[in-house]
Amino acid sequence: MKKIEEKLNPLPVKLTKFLPQAVPGASYTKWALQACQHTERRILNKNNLVYIDINEVVANYLVQVLRNSAHVFHKIFFDPKIRKQFMSVFPREIMFYTPVLNGKYEDMENMFFGDEGSQSLKGKNKEISLGNPEILIEEIQSGWVCPSLLLTFIALSFLNQFKCFGSFAQVEYLPVYQEKLARLPFMKIFKIESIMTSNLTTGVFPDGIDTFPADLIIHGENLKQKENWLFGELLLPIRSSLIGSYFTGDQRQNGNK
Repeated sequence: MKKIEEKLNPLPVKLTKFLPQAVPGASYTKWALQACQHTERRILNKNNLVYIDINEVVANYLVQVLRNSAHVFHKIFFDPKIRKQFMSVFPREIMFYTPVLNGKYEDMENMFFGDEGSQSLKGKNKEISLGNPEILIEEIQSGWVCPSLLLTFIALSFLNQFKCFGSFAQVEYLPVYQEKLARLPFMKIFKIESIMTSNLTTGVFPDGIDTFPADLIIHGENLKQKENWLFGELLLPIRSSLIGSYFTGDQRQNGNK
């Protein structure tokens, strides 16, 4: 946070007045969320716009439900029979991310279920026993592991039916998750196949120049909006991004990530 404080000093007052104070030692994530919330409330003129850390929300949710032996997440992690069914449709699926020290810096490492018969989550440099729920719960509470994309959307979309708007990538991978989850007998009760997964939100800048919230505040401009766009007009500026995307392009079919 000290570096953030130093970078804020030379910024124009018309921008910094919307940014929270950077306190050394405080949470950067909390500062960033408040900064985005304050600036975009100003630009969009919406006082009910709220930014939250979804990873933290899902992590806290997991801490609560993993202690409940009747909950589906508890069964996936701690019931060998249910875990085997889950792994049959999600083989080698990332379950958590964990930071590992690489020299002076931290890298993110993926954690998977171990091979059949294993009672652990495994990464390249870390292993978490699944013999006792409290071991995994403590890892989540301490912030040493972060829920994966799959766990996040199982919690939000498929168990609690939040309508999650997202990019072209999201509206491709969510239906894939949906189709796989719908195959699992223990998920039938949630009627997975009826949940909406194609909630697209996207857009482009009409003048072709990327514009950021800080630009609009500093220069005192309003966000330009062009109504009555044709869908084809919307796609053309992002054509190259779609073709090159791992999720929406042809790289996934070719096995290249």
